[in-house]
Amino acid sequence: MLSSKTIQSYTDVPGREKALKNDEAKTLLEKLPQEIREKFIGCFLDSSCEHLQEVTDYFIDNSEVTKVTKYSPGSASIFEYLYNRQSPSEIDKYYMECKGGIATYNRLLALEEHLPHLIKNIHNGHRILIDNVGSGPGRDMIGVLKRNPEIAKIVHVRNIDIDKSALDLGEKLVQELGLSDSFSFIAKPFNEIEPREADIILLIGILCPLKMRICRSILKGLRPYTRQGGHVVYSTAQTRMVEEDPLTDYIMRFTGFHLDYKTDKEAMDLASITGWKPIGQFFDEPYHYHCMTIASKN
Repeated sequence: MLSSKTIQSYTDVPGREKALKNDEAKTLLEKLPQEIREKFIGCFLDSSCEHLQEVTDYFIDNSEVTKVTKYSPGSASIFEYLYNRQSPSEIDKYYMECKGGIATYNRLLALEEHLPHLIKNIHNGHRILIDNVGSGPGRDMIGVLKRNPEIAKIVHVRNIDIDKSALDLGEKLVQELGLSDSFSFIAKPFNEIEPREADIILLIGILCPLKMRICRSILKGLRPYTRQGGHVVYSTAQTRMVEEDPLTDYIMRFTGFHLDYKTDKEAMDLASITGWKPIGQFFDEPYHYHCMTIASKN
């Protein structure tokens, strides 16, 4: 049986009863069988609840997002549901409509808005090399090039992920859009590919569940893959998400997906500590649940 201690660290926050009264939560609760609903509420309000495993099993059996989160936590298909606004079940519909789910979709929109400015600012007449680490299909850069066809002529993006099915989807998408010349797809861990002195490395969603110590190690390890003066763009989950949307955080945690929340200052400090020069930050709007930090290699 799952221990309640595995989900306790971010559950002791004010306003837990209030979190059950917003429209998305009420809709979700109305769709749950009465017995499961009562046990779910009991577990959410009391971390020592004895029915946690039963509730978890129900969510896994009745939600594609929960099932993937539990058994394939690194799979990009989780985000595909959010990006495509797919809701195979009432529980999945909650993920689409809750603040945390909307913020994840808005993170994609923020990347599509801000990355073109970075690319244009560093363009010096040579083709810009971008490594998208843990890319999944690469929705962010595919969206950038789809909306900015002039950029497709000056960049080459390596989408790098161990999820071959996600890369296959990305390859299909770029073929349909006529963008194949701007992308390659590599189904390997990043540390097994040859460095090419990238102009930009994207690290979106990868650091969100990781402790600061591991984040520092990863960012240090990226430096040899980046040219002098090159850039890294990485996202971190903001502490305000768990404060404003504790119910979604709770659901993710009882399925085994633990975000490690950080402030925007902590995200900025990650760059300085690991030898990068912080340049700026941008956020999903309007919630600011995801912080994207831009830093350059000195």
